[in-house]
Amino acid sequence: MKRRAKDILVVGGTGALGFRICERLVRRGHAVTAIHRKENSPNLARLRAMGCRTVRCDIRKPGALEAALGEVTHAIFTPILTDSGPAFRHLTEGRLEKAVLFSSANVCLPNPCQKYQAIMAEESAIGEVSQRALILRPAMIYGYAGDGNLSRILAAARRFPLTPMPGLGRARCQPIHVDDLADLAVKAILSKKVPNLAIAAGPTPLSMKGVMTSVRQASGLPGLVFPVPTWPLKHLSRLSRFPLDQQQIERADADRVPSEIPHIPGWHPQITLDAGLRRLNAALDAEAGSPQIRRVRQRALGGFHVRRPGHSIRHR
Repeated sequence: MKRRAKDILVVGGTGALGFRICERLVRRGHAVTAIHRKENSPNLARLRAMGCRTVRCDIRKPGALEAALGEVTHAIFTPILTDSGPAFRHLTEGRLEKAVLFSSANVCLPNPCQKYQAIMAEESAIGEVSQRALILRPAMIYGYAGDGNLSRILAAARRFPLTPMPGLGRARCQPIHVDDLADLAVKAILSKKVPNLAIAAGPTPLSMKGVMTSVRQASGLPGLVFPVPTWPLKHLSRLSRFPLDQQQIERADADRVPSEIPHIPGWHPQITLDAGLRRLNAALDAEAGSPQIRRVRQRALGGFHVRRPGHSIRHR
């Protein structure tokens, strides 16, 4: 029996994850409304060419999302939960039949920092107001230029023979490719029975040393991965333009392999880290002249962003 097409809203539809979700939904025959904040995204024209309805909306403004919904009853929110959670909670009760939102697997770490405490608080707040929301906790997301995680490391590895690794490299993690995450989000919004909280992780747990070694190999250049003790990095992190903050350095040796939280039934990640890094390396080649890649290189080579209060965090 053919599944009935749905009208689905994708908040952050011009972003790397949101655009992939829109593509998959359109291919399955669903009507998609893509919410975006800026008019200068190159993905905006591509969304319209696919047949998506696009709406400019800042979900942080009271009532803006309610007005943008129209008759849509299903929604995927790609911004981090501290941005999307309040917008979802302020919708009229029963306005959405189902919603998928993104948290972070780092909320499970011992003594989470203030950012992850805020995300956890938002998870609890959503659970109190709705049983129709599924919260996904992604592990480290990678796979596109500017992902803020492995793209930065790979961009540096393509230029320098030495790749520093904070800590001893024994801690385990389970990076998930952005394409796998997009597939998961689509399955979650279309499935009838899903948990209210699920994990999103890659196929296999890996040590951080293994991850960094794979990044070096993907660069195609000879080089070494070398551990850097965390104590000097903590002092360096006091510099305003240092890429890591104290909390990121402190969790360098903390296991980040998800446990106890269920997966979405019937879903399995398909992209291994080596395959995902090959895709990422090709993407860096293809977009070498784009402004986005120049920003990645600038961050990788020392021109790091200055952290600002209220700046949305990366999924790490």
